[in-house]
Amino acid sequence: MAVLRAHRKAQAAERLAAGPAWEDGGWVFCGEHGERLWPHRITHAFKRISREAGGLPEAHLHTLRHTAATTMLLAGVAPRAVADQLGHRKVETTLNVHAHVIQRQRDDSADAVERLYEQSTGTSVIPR
Repeated sequence: MAVLRAHRKAQAAERLAAGPAWEDGGWVFCGEHGERLWPHRITHAFKRISREAGGLPEAHLHTLRHTAATTMLLAGVAPRAVADQLGHRKVETTLNVHAHVIQRQRDDSADAVERLYEQSTGTSVIPR
C-alpha cells in the first residue's frame, strides 16, 4: 500500500506538470501524459527488465499470472479462491489451465492421509 500511495502522489505531481495535456483516463499506471499503456509496450518493458536482471528466462508478462496461480494452488489455496483472484467466473477455467498442480496436491494429500494412519496405527496402510 505504501508503494501505491507514493505512486499516486508522484502521479499527481505529473498531472499538475502536464497541465491541460494530461489525459485523465483514471489509469493507475499510465504514460507520461495520463494516456493508456498499450499491452505490447508493457510486455516489451517487462522483457527488457527481465534481461537486465540477468539469470531469468525470457517470459511474457502474462507468465507472472500463471506463476501466481500455480504458486497459490501449490500453497494449498482453495481453487475457488484462486479463480476469484484471477477474475475467472468459473473455477473450471482455473483448473483447466493449472490442472498439473492439482495432481501434485492429490499426491501430497494421499501422503498426508498415509502419515495420519501410520501415526494412529504404527504401521503403513500401503503395502511396500
